[in-house]
Amino acid sequence: MTAPLSIVGLGGSLAKVSRSRAALEVALDGAAGAGARTQLLDLRELDLPMFDPDHATPPANALELIEVCYAADAMRARSRAPSRTRSTGSAS
Repeated sequence: MTAPLSIVGLGGSLAKVSRSRAALEVALDGAAGAGARTQLLDLRELDLPMFDPDHATPPANALELIEVCYAADAMRARSRAPSRTRSTGSAS
């Protein structure tokens, strides 16, 4: 018997109410309904520190992210892209 796929969803929004995280949850629910093992990693909840190459061992929350992602068969990340602005002025 084949083991179920392990799919990790990585939510990147820091907003308390996030439509992108909600969409990610729907996608993970669909994957779970198809028999996959799913896990949502929410960057807001992980509260990751800034990367510091001078520290030999990452903190526990960073290790969790590394281990879960490394063990996954597939990943789906979702974060709102920053708004783009467009100049309406004319070029001379």
